[in-house]
Amino acid sequence: MRRLHLLWSKICKEILVGFNVLAARQVFSDLIEKARWRLLDYELLG
Repeated sequence: MRRLHLLWSKICKEILVGFNVLAARQVFSDLIEKARWRLLDYELLG
């Protein structure tokens, strides 16, 4: 029973880490996209 619990907590940890990585990537790509558009606006205006 204890083994199953350890396995389950390990799986949960892996899933959480995976979600964190995905979320971080999403935020990062959003930031890059915003920065790109801002640079584009700057070039058009400047």
